[in-house]
Amino acid sequence: MSYINVNGNLLPEEKPFINRLNRCLRYGDGLFETLCVRYGKIGFLKDHLKRLFEGMKFLKLNLPPAFSEKDISEKIYELLKQNDFDINENYRVRLQVFRSGGGYYAPEQNESEYFIESEKLPYKDFKKIESLKSVAVFRELFLFPSILSRFKTCNSMPYVFASLFRKSKKYQEVLLVDQKQNLAECSSSNIFWCKKGKLFTPSLDTGCIDGVMRKQVIKAAVNLGIQVKEVKMKLKVLTFSESVFCTNVIHGIRIISGIHAWRLNTDMEMVNNLTKKIIENER
Repeated sequence: MSYINVNGNLLPEEKPFINRLNRCLRYGDGLFETLCVRYGKIGFLKDHLKRLFEGMKFLKLNLPPAFSEKDISEKIYELLKQNDFDINENYRVRLQVFRSGGGYYAPEQNESEYFIESEKLPYKDFKKIESLKSVAVFRELFLFPSILSRFKTCNSMPYVFASLFRKSKKYQEVLLVDQKQNLAECSSSNIFWCKKGKLFTPSLDTGCIDGVMRKQVIKAAVNLGIQVKEVKMKLKVLTFSESVFCTNVIHGIRIISGIHAWRLNTDMEMVNNLTKKIIENER
């Protein structure tokens, strides 16, 4: 039997805990973080919680009781142990926070609740960099930058639509653009490209999520003396790049070697150096 943590209590995962008035269910009134536990360590927890707490502050959500970094870390490990934790395995952990109470669009209160769930992942070592040869551009829905777009809110329809498109066409990944056709991100990751020794990534003004692994790549690049530029650029810039890659906390860095009929350069020197530095920082 698998368990989840609901407001600090371990419950069997099949036990219902959300009713029809839940504001996350009705309005997407909440936020979430996807974390990875690798080699027994929660990766980049401080950065995940910084983004989560900033989002909660913007949504005017009060922190639940016992919700410090130390508290959350303890709750995650407690849940993993209850679910037969194995230090040699990797785990995806989802931490979701939502507003309590009812109401229509106007909430009745600003207290919050949460749940934590975990699932075992296939073994994944950041040093084994995957190559994505089948990538497409998704243009049926555009990203629009806002003060909310940098957070992982519980209303994720652009990413759901993009993933439906990816799945139906059997692509490995898809690229999203903003309303001005600027490159923004991928369906489940941020994107970077290298050119003449510099590293580029879309600005948050394109509506992309302020990814935790995006932050680690930028930090690693700065530590390596690599200049990083956050920009607004059209897709074609990727065809002139020395390498293109996407990032998230589950997969680390993945090289993009093909977009539609375009074959992209795959110079691995910078990518390997960044990966090595990220692994060092994670430990």
